[in-house]
Amino acid sequence: LLVELKDNKGKSIIDNLFNTKKNFMQIVSQQVYNTQIEAIALKTTKNQSLDNILEAAYTSPANRKAIRQTMKVVNEIVTLAGKGTHPDKIFLTFQRSKEQEGKLTTDRASSLLKIYRGIKDPLCTKELVDELSKNVRANLIKTKEYLYYQQLGRDALTGEIIDKTDLRNYAVLHIIPRSVVVDDSINNLVLTKVKNAKGSIIVQYGSKNISDISMSVKDFWNRLQKLGLFSKGKLRNLTTDLTELNQYEKQGFIARQLVETNQIVKLLATILQGQFPHTKIIEVRQEQIANIRYQLDIYRLRDLNVYYRGMDAYLAAVVGTYLYTVYPKARRFFVYGEYLKQDKNNREEGQFKTSGHSFNFLWKLFYGGEDEIYVQGTNNIAFNKKDLLQKIKEVNNYKFQNVSLATGTRRSDLFKQTIYPRQERDVKKSRTLITKKNGLFTDIYGGYTGNVNSYFVLVQTKYKKDPDKFNLYGVPNRYVAMLEQSKSKGNYETKLKEVMEPIIKNSNKRMIGYKILKDRILYNQIIEDDGYKFFITSAQYRHNFRQMILSDQSKKILMDYVFDPNFYRHKKTEDVNNDKDAKLIKVYDEILYQIDHYLQIFTIGHHIDKLKKARPLFEKCTLAEKVQALNDILIIAGSNQTELALKPLKTTKLTFSKRNCPLTKDAVFFYQSPTGMITRKESIKDILKQNM
Repeated sequence: LLVELKDNKGKSIIDNLFNTKKNFMQIVSQQVYNTQIEAIALKTTKNQSLDNILEAAYTSPANRKAIRQTMKVVNEIVTLAGKGTHPDKIFLTFQRSKEQEGKLTTDRASSLLKIYRGIKDPLCTKELVDELSKNVRANLIKTKEYLYYQQLGRDALTGEIIDKTDLRNYAVLHIIPRSVVVDDSINNLVLTKVKNAKGSIIVQYGSKNISDISMSVKDFWNRLQKLGLFSKGKLRNLTTDLTELNQYEKQGFIARQLVETNQIVKLLATILQGQFPHTKIIEVRQEQIANIRYQLDIYRLRDLNVYYRGMDAYLAAVVGTYLYTVYPKARRFFVYGEYLKQDKNNREEGQFKTSGHSFNFLWKLFYGGEDEIYVQGTNNIAFNKKDLLQKIKEVNNYKFQNVSLATGTRRSDLFKQTIYPRQERDVKKSRTLITKKNGLFTDIYGGYTGNVNSYFVLVQTKYKKDPDKFNLYGVPNRYVAMLEQSKSKGNYETKLKEVMEPIIKNSNKRMIGYKILKDRILYNQIIEDDGYKFFITSAQYRHNFRQMILSDQSKKILMDYVFDPNFYRHKKTEDVNNDKDAKLIKVYDEILYQIDHYLQIFTIGHHIDKLKKARPLFEKCTLAEKVQALNDILIIAGSNQTELALKPLKTTKLTFSKRNCPLTKDAVFFYQSPTGMITRKESIKDILKQNM
């Protein structure tokens, strides 16, 4: 890697590291090296098993799991398509989870604080440092706040000091407009009072003077870059005159729109190309998908339901097909391995235009005046714009999608790590303790609490007078190794009974007998009982599996006030400042209707009655409280593993929990394939027949 790969001048990566100021990532991501790396990767992975490839890959266990799941989905679809078939195209895109995005923001803010503490500059005041430190500790840094601190509390385009209490009147502006380039990264965002800026920022604002610090706006940007607050990429965007771009700058813009740099996507593309050598593996940047969502008002509400994932996949296929068809000369940027087939002597390679107006490859779809979209450089019609946009909107209005969950065991901690004293010395007298070691009895030495289960078993318990009960009990992680060993010795059922008997008896003092009906029920198992579907993440907590559907009007209101009040991801609504409370009350009523009619899981704990009773309180809540309450209700109602108390509505914690997960005889277990296209059902009645 460092010595044997050469660029066009015969220089290796180590030569460039020694002789230039570029770092390793800047050098290795150049196309001349990238081409060689991917050619070697493709050759190396050919005829290798997935396990061997992943074992050699430099990637995290979470990424390995994601790739394995993806390959299961691909292989199942190919199998269902019929023997001898292979996919024509596979579209790949990468989307961070909500947790990953939150971690990214937190990490970014923490890095900014480190930079702050090392700055010795009068513009970086002690008040700013203390304020940033306090907000980082409280995890209060969002995009707008991050930009505020990155700009040392000043407007990026005027240099004026921003009053932090007036932050709501400042906008997050794209440095290079969406119509020109699709880039929602921090490097293309600034905080300013300027609502719209057409054309080059440097031309409009660079020469303006900042009176209180006696420098131009451009000098202020340069100062922020020297202090380490602005990256070179951000400074480049700010100082780019879009009317004076040279050939290399244009190529850079084009590459940034089309080239996917995410390493998970690259690794997955290599694996897929090795398995399907005749398939086009098309990599689609998430920014292109976000652009379609923004332009067509296709909202991405993560806490409403999980259908946004399916829509993202569909839009990836739309964008990939559009780019592949309309811009054939650009394919080497986004079709895996395509540049390996290019004629090295072809000087015309890559000399193409996007639209003549911008570097936004979807310009013709959103801004062009003609209905017919042609293959670039030809008279061949690729798409009819109206038909394509209508089809996208039609798919977005689908009320049902297949949803499947990855099931599995948990093999991490054996129990929570806190050690508690024996009961007589414990403040809380009701803890059930686990021994620290064999022979160290909990009534003398204390012990651990918080047992962690690996999987579950279905148990039937019998009583003298009462009818039989059916419950799920967790198999403790600390016994799993012993149980697995017992399988090879042929005494697994005996050992399982030894492990589970004290757990079952402890929960059923009056039972006269029990039977383990089903072994190894996994986390995220989907069950239908009492008229509602749920999945399990413990022997106690249930989580709603049915997806909530709301009207387009309600989704727009939620975006305006709850999920995107700063309008980063959707267009600003004209009447957004009118009738705010009335709009949110209307959404509350629609959510109540949906829960009452379709989400029967809310009958647990009479939660639906609590929400109905709380409606008058909701009306009296402040706007901020209404926003918080709606957000929390959607988190609870969605397929989220979270239970919350709605503080503004004065409700107790809305928890779908029942100890040991009691089930009726009519309960049905759903076993899904990775795509969810194949489902097998098994009822407790069927299990009882098998155990007779």
